[in-house]
Amino acid sequence: MGIGRVSRNKRIRAQHELKCYTTLKTKDLASKGMAGVIAFCATALERAITLISEGNIKVENILASTSLCSKLNIKLSKVLNKATGKETSTPYLFSHDLWGKENTGYMKSIKKKGLDFIGTTRLR
Repeated sequence: MGIGRVSRNKRIRAQHELKCYTTLKTKDLASKGMAGVIAFCATALERAITLISEGNIKVENILASTSLCSKLNIKLSKVLNKATGKETSTPYLFSHDLWGKENTGYMKSIKKKGLDFIGTTRLR
């Protein structure tokens, strides 16, 4: 009985999550959250360009390691953490500590442009 209940609960949760994704309120998003979406995309793009331009990732290696049926898997370089003595890829992660300032800057800039700008901006 316990196994069936877990399975049923997982199904209910999955259905709820699917419903959340399929009932996206685009009008609310456009007026309230679209500036954040655009800022996040701009920050992610800046991060990708930075990683490539500084030689931390190579586009050729990424393309060569992926196939049509596999997930994209990017291996980040590792550096020595002087405090722990272990190798880490933390300096290359997409985190608030590393990219929050840039994201906030994009957000402020986009919000200054107003809702008309946000409403006509399309992410393709």
